[in-house]
Amino acid sequence: MKYIPASKLQPNSLLGRDLILPTGKVLLKKGAKLDPFYIDMIMKYEIDSVCIASEHELHNEDVSSEMLQEYKRIARAHKKELFKYALTDSMMEELYEAVVENAAWELIREE
Repeated sequence: MKYIPASKLQPNSLLGRDLILPTGKVLLKKGAKLDPFYIDMIMKYEIDSVCIASEHELHNEDVSSEMLQEYKRIARAHKKELFKYALTDSMMEELYEAVVENAAWELIREE
């Protein structure tokens, strides 16, 4: 994925990230295929640059996200057995969640 200036956008490019306005409203969703209307809209809102991705990059990102969710689901299903004494403290609960998040990303990077 790469960011390119809005002035250089080409029709049929795919958005790599959601385009979110300062108001918090989503202008276009990740994966949207840009057409002349969308490009004009981006220019109208004075968006400087846009993240563009290939279909392959979007697919790989979706797979990584799904894998991350599955690793987290498995870890959380077993956390009471593994950490039954440590999880009585809220700070330890937060630490556990951070460890699960990090471990899941490490597993994804290895694959």
